[in-house]
Amino acid sequence: MNSYALQVCKRTVIATVQTVGFHRWEAAPDEVHYLSKVHRHLFTVRAEFDVTHDERDVEFHIAQGWLRTALSARWSVGYHGIDFMAQSCETIAEELHAELLKAEHEASAVEVWEDGENGARVTW
Repeated sequence: MNSYALQVCKRTVIATVQTVGFHRWEAAPDEVHYLSKVHRHLFTVRAEFDVTHDERDVEFHIAQGWLRTALSARWSVGYHGIDFMAQSCETIAEELHAELLKAEHEASAVEVWEDGENGARVTW
């Protein structure tokens, strides 16, 4: 038996969606005081779902639908995007995870990125 056959692997399917959104950081330090006002980002939301085999326990497009549904279930999706209020990327990730769980779609990790530059990852 070769050594590859002895290795244990973990399989994860990753789904990604993007949405325009707005938020603010009310306690922003002086150097970035502008973040305390409502500002716009292109948010990228990524969720990972553990799978048990190579033939797609979770299909990518279906998982994207789960993410879109969870976003609209938790936050109001308006003409200009989603108002995430004073929530951080970390909080958005945690609340999105909770919405996914309500629908019986357990994510092992959720990431929320602002403009493809900065973001947060929460794992379970």
